[in-house]
Amino acid sequence: MSEKKLIAAYADWIVRNRIGVILASLAVIVFLGGFLGRLSFDSNYRIWFDEDDPYLQGYDLFVKEFGHDDMFVVAFEEPRGILQPKSIETIQRLTDKLWHVAGVIRVDSLSNFQALRGDSEGFSAEALFPSGKPVTSELIEAARRYIDQDPLVTGSLISPDRKVGIIRARIAPVAVTPELPAKVYGQLMQILDEEKARSGYEFYMAGGPITDQAFDQVAQKDMGFLVPLLLVVLGVVWFVLFRSILGVLLALGISLLSVIGAMGLTGFVGHKLNVVTTTTPQLLIGIAVAGCVHMAAMFVKAKRNGLNSRDAVKASLRINLSAIVMTSVTTAIGFFSFYFTATIIPLKLFGFEAGCGTLLILLLTVTLLPALLSFFPEKTPRPVFDSPWFKDFLEGLRLASVNRSRQVLLRWLVFIAVFAAFLPMLTVDSNPVSYFRSSFWFAKSVHFLEEKGSGGAVYELVVRGEGPDAIKTVAYMRDLDAFTQYLAKDAPGGLTNVYSLSTVLRNINRALHEDDPGFHTIPDDNASIAQYLFLYSLSVPVGQDINDRFNVDYSASRITAIRALSPTRASRENMDIISDWAARNLKHVKVEFTGRDVLYTNMGNNVSDSLIRSFTVSMLGVTVLIGLLFRSWLLGLASTLPNFLPVLTAMGFMGMAGIYLDIGTIMVASIGYGIAVDDTIHFFSHYREARRAGRTAREAIGEAFSDVGISITFTTMVLVLAFCVFLFGDFMPNVYKGLLVGLFLVVALAADLSITPALLCLIDKPRRLRAGSSETGPGAAGPARPAAEAAGRTEFAAPDADGAAAGDAVFVASPAGRSENPN
Repeated sequence: MSEKKLIAAYADWIVRNRIGVILASLAVIVFLGGFLGRLSFDSNYRIWFDEDDPYLQGYDLFVKEFGHDDMFVVAFEEPRGILQPKSIETIQRLTDKLWHVAGVIRVDSLSNFQALRGDSEGFSAEALFPSGKPVTSELIEAARRYIDQDPLVTGSLISPDRKVGIIRARIAPVAVTPELPAKVYGQLMQILDEEKARSGYEFYMAGGPITDQAFDQVAQKDMGFLVPLLLVVLGVVWFVLFRSILGVLLALGISLLSVIGAMGLTGFVGHKLNVVTTTTPQLLIGIAVAGCVHMAAMFVKAKRNGLNSRDAVKASLRINLSAIVMTSVTTAIGFFSFYFTATIIPLKLFGFEAGCGTLLILLLTVTLLPALLSFFPEKTPRPVFDSPWFKDFLEGLRLASVNRSRQVLLRWLVFIAVFAAFLPMLTVDSNPVSYFRSSFWFAKSVHFLEEKGSGGAVYELVVRGEGPDAIKTVAYMRDLDAFTQYLAKDAPGGLTNVYSLSTVLRNINRALHEDDPGFHTIPDDNASIAQYLFLYSLSVPVGQDINDRFNVDYSASRITAIRALSPTRASRENMDIISDWAARNLKHVKVEFTGRDVLYTNMGNNVSDSLIRSFTVSMLGVTVLIGLLFRSWLLGLASTLPNFLPVLTAMGFMGMAGIYLDIGTIMVASIGYGIAVDDTIHFFSHYREARRAGRTAREAIGEAFSDVGISITFTTMVLVLAFCVFLFGDFMPNVYKGLLVGLFLVVALAADLSITPALLCLIDKPRRLRAGSSETGPGAAGPARPAAEAAGRTEFAAPDADGAAAGDAVFVASPAGRSENPN
């Protein structure tokens, strides 16, 4: 059975069994929807890395040796200066309360910082502002003098201008207790709300668990706001296009059922939602509504030309089914490319959910939608796309493309070259802070710490010696001290505070020599180093010791460097410079970068690798598929150009606008290509059918314009509006994704309506596909060719009982894009 007869038989079967089709489709959705209750949200940092990721393995080793670096920070500003009674008393109260927050195992602040001072018996370690002790002017002055001489305080617990107080709390590893961030955030908000009411200070918080909770909140907030907004926008657009309330309900119903099925499938396979996959519902709604446009457009055309609803459904299926299947498969390939190539877990899960959702949309579009359309009322309002002015616009565009094909291609090449010139400016950035809109509370907190506090990021560095007990040797400590001084004074990256074991040792040595600044140095013998470290551990309270500064066998110590925020590439360059200095100047130690901030920095490598692999797989897969389906490698290659050029445009625009390549924008190329190629396939599919019927290349282009020019225009408009809804979100990767995919689709539509016909005129002009006749001339009608075909028109008729076209023409489309009724 030929493809046409098979499609006609399927269309007849759908209409004949429409009740059963509707019930079966709904049963599938109800089954999948039953697994929605299994969905949960995962904000754990580990989801951004594969378990075999070397950077994650390095971080796991760091956690095993030194505990961890999961902590949160609370900061506030006192314009008159932190070193005065009101602000110090606030810090005292907060310090005491934060010890009781879930998971907290250590709190550091000006209140409990252990000041080392020399006395007659050696040295003492006492809190700068002990809890419960009155904050007198003498106590403040003594603290001021000590802060001036201890580099561990400024930039960590108080800002350099001494107007911002900072409290740091370390908690149990989030990876072990994933529910901890929500508990920490809830309890911390209660404490800070009470303290704000009491002191009047505005508090800001950041850190690992706070970042995790911010991801959770922004994802759920965007999902709760953007999905209803999208439904309203698409409902209005659909009504404007088709002027039918019933049509609006039908399109949005298909969309919602698709989302329910896709999310239910996610719960069925046990995947968790994350900040990336929460955009899947919006994306699928847009794709579903756009998919309905093609079916509905041909359905309405057929209805307005005399067919009843059931026959109009059959006509629409005969015209659209092959193209809809092909476009859905190519779109799914674009999504699945992430699942099979990305190394970042959220991207893999997004690829799986969006790919499966697209195939589910295909299932509903070719089963449930036509079955429901067959019950549509016989009276059909005139849609916007049936307006003469729009058809005249498309006709003018067609004539310009086919009559000046070379000029069209040349102008496009110039246009693309302009944007491609900005590609070298495209940079990768995986800094989580930049993922939030500046008005979002978390972004405000981090920006406050960055601008007025001590810095918004941290380097953790492991300094390894030459074996067990290495840190107790002079050779190790001198290297460690030299590295610490380099980091504090000369290292790039804006380091505001460097917490190192060598500085602690310097402080002890000075205190043991009656606070003589001349002894703020490293001891000269191994025995003194070991003794000093032991004495310090005995002198400070439990929880304030330095056990987290070195590992169990004393072979390595840890440096914590607070730094300014910087783009991923700049951070990696700074790390390379620091590592290079250490390799050239340190003889007895080796330096390793680690910590959560460093983990996110190195995630940029995965981002760029995922972009290259996913887009390559998407482009090659789509090109090969089109070549196989159209049985022409030339057409397959030709189909890539109108959709590859928008990739260069979008990427060049990112470089020009300074938009980073991150977890959101990385998806633009593959998503945009997978979706945009749909319009190309619809155009090529109708062009192929016209050529098979014996049309010349120009005649076939005219019929393709008439058949799909309108629908692909409005499909693109629907999708652009769907992606533009992302612009109202707070998660910036999704905001940029919406902007860039929208730009991508607009450029792709323009390319499809200009480059595609221009290319076809150039590469297909000398050839004519045969359709049961012997003519080969580029304009010959042939003996078996009807008059309508000679005039370059395609005829559609109501199918008979066997699914074949009846003899009387009902709907005729001219290459000029005007509908005619021959009767």
